[in-house]
Amino acid sequence: MAVDKKQLYEALRRNPPDSVQHEHSARVRSAAEKFFRMKSDQLQRRRDQSEPFDRALRELVTRDGIPARPATKRQAVKAQTPNPPRLAHHILRHGSIHLVDVPPFAVIQASPKGTPPPSSNNDANGGATVAGATGSVTMDVYAGEGETFQGQTNNGPGSCGVWADIGQYYTPPTGPLGPCNSVTEGQLTITASTTVNWASNASSFLYSEPYIEMAVHLVVNNWNSEWDFLGTPVSTPFQYIHQGADTEFGENDVITLNATTAVTPVNNYAVWLEFYAYAWAYGTVGGFLQGESTMDGNFAAVVPSITLDLNYNS
Repeated sequence: MAVDKKQLYEALRRNPPDSVQHEHSARVRSAAEKFFRMKSDQLQRRRDQSEPFDRALRELVTRDGIPARPATKRQAVKAQTPNPPRLAHHILRHGSIHLVDVPPFAVIQASPKGTPPPSSNNDANGGATVAGATGSVTMDVYAGEGETFQGQTNNGPGSCGVWADIGQYYTPPTGPLGPCNSVTEGQLTITASTTVNWASNASSFLYSEPYIEMAVHLVVNNWNSEWDFLGTPVSTPFQYIHQGADTEFGENDVITLNATTAVTPVNNYAVWLEFYAYAWAYGTVGGFLQGESTMDGNFAAVVPSITLDLNYNS
C-alpha cells in the first residue's frame, strides 16, 4: 500500500498542547539555573584558592612601584551567522522511516536574558536569540565589566549563563502509516550538525583568570500518548564550541551530534540541540594598582537539519 508522505510527516510531527510546552520550558529553565549555579560555585572555589597568590603578587607589584594599567574598554569580535548549505524542504522515506527534517523548528528560550547569581555584583550580563524559522541560535555573555566613572573602573565579580534549545517534536506512527500494525517498539537514531562562528575576548592582570565556555549537546525527551512526561532517555555529553580563558575566535566550525534510543509508537518524543554560553570573571579594581579579570564572548550557530532513522521491531 502506497503511503502519502504528507500524511506520514503530519503523523510524525504531532505538536504538544501549549500547557505541555510551558511545563517543559519551566523544567528546562530550572535545570539550566541549577547547572549555572554549579559552575559559579566551582569557579568561586577556584578563585578562593588562588586569591592568596593573587594578593601576594599585587603586594609585590605595589611595593616595587609599578604604575597602574590604564582602564580600557574592550569589545569582542561579533560572530556573524554562518551560511551552511541548506535543504529547501524535508526528505522522507517510508519503510524503516528516514526523515531529514528542516526548519521551521520548535524552540525553548530557557534563559533569553542572562542574569548573574544574587551573590555577584551584577557586573555580568548577556542574551540569547533562537529563531526556529531559520534554525539559528545566537548567544553573547560578558562578566566582570561595567562602566568607568571619573577615570576609574570598579567592577565586582560576576558570572552569566544563557541557555536555549532548538529541535522538534515527533510521534512514531503505527497502523497504515507505520511498517507494521503489531509493532510495540522501535529504535530511533538521530544525527544533527550545527555550523558555528564564535569569538571570545579575555583580559587578566594580577587577578584570577576569567573563564568562558560555549557548548552544545543532543537531548531526547519522552512523553506518553497523553503527554505525561516520562523522562529524558538521551542526554549526550556536551561538545564545546569554545572553552578557556583566552582571546580567540573560530569560523565555520562544524559539530556533529549522534544518539540512538528505543522508542514506543504512539508515545511522543522531542529531539533538541541544547546550547549554552557561560562567562565568569573577577572584575577590575581602580586606583594606583589596577587588577583586572574580564571576559566577553559570543557565538552564532545554524542547525540546517535533523536526521531521524526509525526502525521498528516486528
